[in-house]
Amino acid sequence: MRGPRRRDSRRLIAAYLLAALLAVGFVWAEAERTAAQPLGGAFLFPEGPSPAGGMQFGMHLGETPGVFRWHAPLAAGVRAGAVPLEFRWDVVEPAPGRFEWTRYDQAVDALQAHGLHVVGVLHYPADLPPPGRASRAGWPSAHVDDWDYFVHRVVSRYGGEIRDWVVVRGRAGAPDPLFGAAEADVDVQLIRIAAAALRRALPGARLWAVAPGADLRWLELFMARGGLAAVDGLALDVNRWPAGPEGLERVVADVRALAARAGSSPLLWVWRFGYPTHTGLSTSEPKRPGVSRAEQAAFVVKAHAVLWSAGVSAVFWNELVDRSPDVSDARANFGLYESVGRGKPAAFAYATMTRMLSGLRYGAGDAGWPSAPPRPTVSVVADGRGFGDEARDALDDGEEPVQDGGTTGPEEERPGDGAPFRDSETVGADPPLQPGLSTPEVIWFDAEAVAAEAAGRGVHIHAHPFSGGGRHVVVLWTAHRTGDGAAVLPHLDGLPVRVYDMFGRPTHALALGTEPIYVEVAMEILTP
Repeated sequence: MRGPRRRDSRRLIAAYLLAALLAVGFVWAEAERTAAQPLGGAFLFPEGPSPAGGMQFGMHLGETPGVFRWHAPLAAGVRAGAVPLEFRWDVVEPAPGRFEWTRYDQAVDALQAHGLHVVGVLHYPADLPPPGRASRAGWPSAHVDDWDYFVHRVVSRYGGEIRDWVVVRGRAGAPDPLFGAAEADVDVQLIRIAAAALRRALPGARLWAVAPGADLRWLELFMARGGLAAVDGLALDVNRWPAGPEGLERVVADVRALAARAGSSPLLWVWRFGYPTHTGLSTSEPKRPGVSRAEQAAFVVKAHAVLWSAGVSAVFWNELVDRSPDVSDARANFGLYESVGRGKPAAFAYATMTRMLSGLRYGAGDAGWPSAPPRPTVSVVADGRGFGDEARDALDDGEEPVQDGGTTGPEEERPGDGAPFRDSETVGADPPLQPGLSTPEVIWFDAEAVAAEAAGRGVHIHAHPFSGGGRHVVVLWTAHRTGDGAAVLPHLDGLPVRVYDMFGRPTHALALGTEPIYVEVAMEILTP
């Protein structure tokens, strides 16, 4: 239940001054005493959907709470499970003791109305110095008690709806590659103060620190100063655009190994990960090229599969809707949707991914892989479950959305253009069961032929298995970087499978290329 609404500014200021006086000499000591203990508490989103054995599909909707009532239906439509809501200190508390709750109340209500779980983000402004006790010049101030009071008030008000909180410190300009790690000391101060305030206001809640996943020097200093002991997990920034997601599992493994050497095993999220579709070099930092819309769609699926394999429990994609129509600014073009609301191919790839993998776990499952049966000599009727129906409907009868006066269909150059692996035998399927609904034919998977075809092309197969609820799905694609397909393909050998492209459209051949595809075992044939 949301905390009381306090509108009398004089009472607020009086309460604020009294709290500040009582807190002198106490808050910092309390932080030192308690911040070394992890907050613990319930699992993330305990009452919501838990796709893939605990990994959650998260989505950033933007930094302005006013857009959330418009974007919440879109996020629910692509089946995102959680949404961060950023409480910017200078916006929430524009003057000492005066809090502006209305827009945040509306944002929380909109997200919950659409079944989305809210993650609270406590934002420390970029232009403030490290917290201390020297002065209260300006507002917000860098005084320890002021940051503590802000955290306590926000958490107290929304503790009934938000159980997971992330501390973010704004950064001004591009990070310094040499001295960026030194900022970990400031981050630890903020974390320890927030941990103490959060524990007093909301026992059992969890706290996360945003960490640069590729900067192990930052993490070493963060751990040495006691930061890792004060949080329940790390929200890793592992952005690497325009490079593809293959290899991200090694970045996550390095973080785990470093934490393990310190005797810690924090939960890991991936924070604000995405690929912008701007043209040319970005006009904002970092000045790098973007990716094509087709690449963005493929990277959505690949990144989740790779990060899932690394044991990450949640990926918060950046972001749902482009911030502006400026095609030259990377920051404005991370969205799955254009700023005018039209879906990019990545929107439909994301919706298909959540639909295909919801409720599954990474790996073969406790029961292991099914055994391959003798191949039948009769036709097999497709079951018509139609995974990805919503995405296909939005794609206008199976075509991808019109972009820039054309389509991104087969006639346009796309990442995956390999010829089908024709060595796999196809069993004929009856015509579609309903008008406009097609279901794929069953293919008897030939692992040896698939591996030989990939070797002939000089590429490696990446295979990521998911299972649960009597289903087995493998996400496959090829790349020049070494993959783990050799370990997974033998388990599919001889099994009847159905194949879908990354937009959920059924295919009648195993056309494996750089675009990811879904290969699902036809369990109804194995268990009649």
